[in-house]
Amino acid sequence: MTRRPYPLAVAFGLALLMIPTSPGIARVATEHASNASSNTLQQLGLGLLLLLFGTLLQMAATNILLAWIYSRTFERWSKTQSFRSAIATMLSLFVLFSTAVLQVMLWALLYDLGGALESFSEALYFSLVTFTSLGYGDVTVGLDWRLVAGCQALSGLLLVGWSTALLVVVLQRIWAVRHQQYQN
Repeated sequence: MTRRPYPLAVAFGLALLMIPTSPGIARVATEHASNASSNTLQQLGLGLLLLLFGTLLQMAATNILLAWIYSRTFERWSKTQSFRSAIATMLSLFVLFSTAVLQVMLWALLYDLGGALESFSEALYFSLVTFTSLGYGDVTVGLDWRLVAGCQALSGLLLVGWSTALLVVVLQRIWAVRHQQYQN
């Protein structure tokens, strides 16, 4: 009997919907409603929304790479020359890097359109530093954006780790195809 993750996902989703409406959080939210800099639920909502969108982009990149590395074309192509295996690795890195850059740009767009920073270039720089968890501190956002930036840092940690794991899968597949060639 296999367990399905759907009930757990539904329960988690319902919990996320119920938490903001609980009496304690509603009381805190109404107490701070006059202070615009502490709109915690809006910050978390924005951060989680973009984290979800980034995860969907990462899933798309993952599906593209997995479909490619388990195709017959990839197997035939990787068997013929070591140079092609290097190209396959570089193409995989390009897909993963492009996905990360797109996510950084989406976060920067949020900061820019929301007025968190003075220019798009500054927002892009802040977004890259936050996504990669470098945190130089030379450019910061105001109180209204702190939790959003924290969500971005969490997103970056998760998705960079995901990309690393996916790259390991690609390399294992290349090595498996190469090893299979030498056994035949």
